[in-house]
Amino acid sequence: MNSPLRCDCGKLQGTLKQFEPAKVNRILCYCDDCQAFARFLSQDNPKMDAQGGTDIVQMSPAHVTFTDGQENLACLRMSDKGIYRWYAACCRTPIGNTGGFGLPFLGLIRECVDASEAGGPEARFGPVRARLHTKFAHGETGPAGSMFKSVRRLAWILLKGKVSGVQKHSPFFNAQTKQPIVEPKILSTDERAELMARIA
Repeated sequence: MNSPLRCDCGKLQGTLKQFEPAKVNRILCYCDDCQAFARFLSQDNPKMDAQGGTDIVQMSPAHVTFTDGQENLACLRMSDKGIYRWYAACCRTPIGNTGGFGLPFLGLIRECVDASEAGGPEARFGPVRARLHTKFAHGETGPAGSMFKSVRRLAWILLKGKVSGVQKHSPFFNAQTKQPIVEPKILSTDERAELMARIA
């Protein structure tokens, strides 16, 4: 089953292909870095729930293909050792988070995928299996879920990706140079502190 992937303005488009709920791990992350990233993209309408959670679907990046407007793809790192946080520069829509080249991991921001044709988010991606870093949440978040089962599910995704070699097929990295396809913006200490102050 495939689903269209697009930014809010439609300039960046792609396809989420050949995956099922059993092959992904859906979480809500409330960490301060995810909240800061959402505020970096949009102060007025960040892609978070009322408690500051980001709906993330963990999967292999090989499931994603960009079909149009890839020149609009941009990248942010909260520090020089931070994960790669991808977004559409045209309208500042979050796309997902990755590690470096060779790690078969993508934390796709669910809202950039149209799941309506597949019966809604739960039918497409499965239920939220865990709520992470809830100490940073703004209010009650609901049940935490099973951390053990969620970690085990993620470990299986990573192991399967390594064995199959799909880490070489990430649309976010150049397979020859092993570098991100765009130069990431790395926040300075002051820029990061300013963002953190917004979510305090």
